Amino acid sequence: MESKDSVISHKEYLLDVLHDVQQALVAPKDLRNNFGKFDYRNAEHLLAAIKPLLPKGVSVMCTATPQIDNGVIICRTKASLMYKTVAISAEGYAREDEDKKGMDNPQQSGSAQTYAKKYALCNLFAVDDSRLDPDDEKNTNEPPHNRTEAPKQAKTEPKRVEPAVDSATAEHDARLKLLAMGVDMIKLAQYYKVPTPAELTLQHLQHALAIKSKQIASASKAGAK
Repeated sequence: MESKDSVISHKEYLLDVLHDVQQALVAPKDLRNNFGKFDYRNAEHLLAAIKPLLPKGVSVMCTATPQIDNGVIICRTKASLMYKTVAISAEGYAREDEDKKGMDNPQQSGSAQTYAKKYALCNLFAVDDSRLDPDDEKNTNEPPHNRTEAPKQAKTEPKRVEPAVDSATAEHDARLKLLAMGVDMIKLAQYYKVPTPAELTLQHLQHALAIKSKQIASASKAGAK
């Protein structure tokens, strides 16, 4: 059994590894949706970029657990960076779409797991899909309404970029709130004209939350009359 000091030492080492990987990771959107004219990345390509950066003895693992919330099946995936008995983890969530045409139950589950795995990996390794993501700078063909524009800065002020992990956390929280409200993420992606729910930006999610909150408030007032 490892001593407490040993565990603390391993935790500090793993935090250093995570920091180094986050700094070195290059995960370009090297897949193309010709119909929507979008570039995007998926979980498999993220893992392919991450694994070569891991030192000996450190590994990454993803586990999926289905759960039911208000009758809706949600896939919860945990991505973990592991070293000996220590792990650092982050989670991602995706909802199964029972009305998805052309897909049987196993395909629906697999699709949700794939999305959730990507969200979890992005949260763990601070990969941001917003306009502030350096990888997104290469997506010059992406329509303007599908970008999250950085706020304009005065020429006399230095350009300020928020840490990617903050944006990833906000995006993760927004997805959870929308799922809890019963929002169909696939239909939401179609509404914003993005290829998959994984490509919804923080701006899209916040806008959808504002609309859904107003709808709920209006329904509550109507019910109180």
